[in-house]
Amino acid sequence: MSADKLIIGAAASMLVIAGVADLRARNVTVEPLDLGGTGELLVVDGTVSGYEVVDYEITGQASQILYVDMLASDASAYFNILPAGADAAIFVGSTEGNVANVPLPETGDYLVRVYLVRAAARRGETAGYSLGISLGPADFADGLAGGPDYWEVSGVGGNAALNLRGGPSTRYPVIGIFRNGDVLQNRGCRLTGRERWCRIRATGTGLTGWVAGRYLVE
Repeated sequence: MSADKLIIGAAASMLVIAGVADLRARNVTVEPLDLGGTGELLVVDGTVSGYEVVDYEITGQASQILYVDMLASDASAYFNILPAGADAAIFVGSTEGNVANVPLPETGDYLVRVYLVRAAARRGETAGYSLGISLGPADFADGLAGGPDYWEVSGVGGNAALNLRGGPSTRYPVIGIFRNGDVLQNRGCRLTGRERWCRIRATGTGLTGWVAGRYLVE
């Protein structure tokens, strides 16, 4: 093995050890959740302060998609997803954002871990949050993550408008509106419970966000 690989391996090991040590220094609460079946959306509201960690435990089947999104009052609040009993996360919110669509690698228990980053925890900050959690069937080739390059807004009744939201749910604030015929760049869709939401970029204005997928046609 080369010296470079040895250094990289040692660095990775130190990160894992540091992460475990950091978790052991925190106050961890585990809350089992029953999602009630495929496609059922569960919304969980809570708060996390300082070095507190809240682990929401769910059970899923191999290849199911775990959908999680979080609206938080503090930008220092994140969630990770990891197999129960494991140290390594399969989704890290601080680098991947507040919306996760994660195919489960195997049948078993998984944790949705809510926490504050270390600097915010050290300052004793408190964050309120709303988590949307659901399990969907395995995605299919060119399915939710695929689709056309562009959508057109269609089916919005009367003088109503299609709301552009900051996340994939009506829990998120409205940041813009669209009318029938507006053209939007497709950046991928996902399920929030049984509802399809699509992340888009508006042509012309460059606005990005989420819209209800039932009002989009190719």
